[in-house]
Amino acid sequence: MRVRHDVRQILLAIPPQDRFEVGGGVTRAAWSIPCNIAEGQMRLDRRDYKQFLSYARGSVGELDTQFVALADDHPHFEKRIEAIIDPLWGVSRMITAIMKQL
Repeated sequence: MRVRHDVRQILLAIPPQDRFEVGGGVTRAAWSIPCNIAEGQMRLDRRDYKQFLSYARGSVGELDTQFVALADDHPHFEKRIEAIIDPLWGVSRMITAIMKQL
């Protein structure tokens, strides 16, 4: 998932004091997306799978919100953040499509 790599690159570019403040939440949300998809897929019950897919979609929303706040605080990152937002919402659309198939 390319989003995690892009997230890491942005976090490394922001000042250390801000990186500490937002870095943990952003990193956790970025990792939560694929981890929840994988955990849900390993469940034997479709309802459990859908629940974990829902958690993954929630992490997409969380990450989007964190990026909006980060762009407000650091306008010089706005273009880099915008480049991540579209693929991020593409992931959300894929998760939704899987949920509909279940």
